[in-house]
Amino acid sequence: MRFAYYPGCASISIAREHDSSSRTVSKLLGIDLAELENWNCCGADSVRSIDRFASVLLPARNLALAERVGLDLLVTCPGCYQVFSRAQQLCQADSTLKAKVNTSLSSLGLAYSGKTRTRHLLDVIVNDVGPAKMSQGVKRQLTSIKAAPYYGCQPAGFPESSRFDDPQRPQALSKLIATVGARPVAFPNATRCCGGPIFMTDPEAASSMMRNILRSARDAGGQCIVTMCELCHFNLDARQPGIEKRYGEKYSIPIVHFTQLLGLALGMDSKTVGLDRNIVPFNLS
Repeated sequence: MRFAYYPGCASISIAREHDSSSRTVSKLLGIDLAELENWNCCGADSVRSIDRFASVLLPARNLALAERVGLDLLVTCPGCYQVFSRAQQLCQADSTLKAKVNTSLSSLGLAYSGKTRTRHLLDVIVNDVGPAKMSQGVKRQLTSIKAAPYYGCQPAGFPESSRFDDPQRPQALSKLIATVGARPVAFPNATRCCGGPIFMTDPEAASSMMRNILRSARDAGGQCIVTMCELCHFNLDARQPGIEKRYGEKYSIPIVHFTQLLGLALGMDSKTVGLDRNIVPFNLS
């Protein structure tokens, strides 16, 4: 399996450990990642609120770059995945919009036809590689770990044609956790927003949202929270000490990228998967 790999802005800044563990885990599982040359920011949701056309053109340029090399596009961020999927859906439904996009892309020597698919790494690992092949590569069964799978709010917003999991009762992370021998722990707030998008404008509300997630996972017996989103990981990990101080509570719940957990099971050491970059320590013993 070979993909054009789109790291995205978060993975080359606040979540470099997710980028490095994604690359290493993919290699071990036979997923060939060729980083997309000269990629640009997808625009996230912020651009859509300012310029609708730019919010389609930005992801379309990356899709056109992937088309040029004849590969499907692979992303690790559910926010990016939603943006790319939405752009594809809008261009498919509106030929005028698609023509306008291609007029802009033509000045760069690019064209977007819609042939390139966008895939999320979790989807590829769970549904293409599959539990059987994953199990074959497991060198360390993480049987002592009770892990709370946290999906966040993004999957609920994936266009229907791009969903790879049930948006109301997702199972992909639970399947991965179980495959590496750990115990997936269900908790009520697994698909609730972490408050990241509003942290700068309303820190009190965002803090309350993060508190509810941390308390919910802890009370359900989770010893760590496994994330599929770089920004959710940052909010729950880097801001956890501040949340504890604000509410006078102690959680001490490690927040782990799914690629970090899988990497440990595949035999990678804690430094290789980037656990030394995490704020809340994750101890396997």
